[in-house]
Amino acid sequence: MQGEASKALGQAPGLWDTVLQNWRHIGRPLKPYPDDIAVYERLARIGAADCAGGLRALMLGVTPEIAGSRWPAGTKLTAVDCSPAMIQGLWPAPGKPADARVICADWRTMPIETGSIDYVCGDGCNPALAFPDVMGAVARSVLRVLAPGGLFAMRLFIRPNPAETVDDISRALAAGRIGNVHVLKWRLIAALTEKIENGVRLGDVWEVWNRMRPLAARYAAAEGWTRDELNSVEMYRNMETRFYFPTLAEFRTLLAPDFVERECSFGRYEHGDRCPIVCFAKPDAP
Repeated sequence: MQGEASKALGQAPGLWDTVLQNWRHIGRPLKPYPDDIAVYERLARIGAADCAGGLRALMLGVTPEIAGSRWPAGTKLTAVDCSPAMIQGLWPAPGKPADARVICADWRTMPIETGSIDYVCGDGCNPALAFPDVMGAVARSVLRVLAPGGLFAMRLFIRPNPAETVDDISRALAAGRIGNVHVLKWRLIAALTEKIENGVRLGDVWEVWNRMRPLAARYAAAEGWTRDELNSVEMYRNMETRFYFPTLAEFRTLLAPDFVERECSFGRYEHGDRCPIVCFAKPDAP
């Protein structure tokens, strides 16, 4: 199932096995900051305000930091992920709600009852979802499972507008203005995006990184630039998987026909201006 689901989502089979193998070396902003967790927790409390029987929550993926966060009392949490490897490696998360469960399924065809969820959240889910087709299908699936008035919150990885260039990034790297290798990777993906529907081949990101190695040599002993951290870029070598970073405007346009935007917040950390948590609501029934 893992290979089939990954291919359907436009991902190379084995992508998530590779991610899991490098999980402990994957840092922020790829993983959520405390700022982000605080936003998810606040939105969960808002979603639970009118839920007499407890919040019915759905998490896209098995992000441990979210699963183990402070959920409202009585929360019934379901996590959905297409990768058996990620589920086996990261679930159950310490601190998860007592009765939380996990389902291995494609987010576009989740075996969840229509209208049965009050709050859906996902952290950084969009890069691996072809845009707009697959991301749009996932959004429609979320719309289906949400109850009227239910909330959908996702931390996005977006590209800036106006865009920056690879040369801009090289100058920032040479000047010591990039705090860790993960910020560098995400900035390169955004800079290499020409058309959002084409995405960026991760093997091409490695090619650009390979030319930048001399600029990064000065960081070799710095926190976030260790050999293990740098290996998280090495895994991109020859990888055919494509990642998709829309602009915030492109993402809003995609969801606008079916959802109402409630808020957009940005973390106070490096690259936080490109990792907004956007919260949408399913309109109430007419």
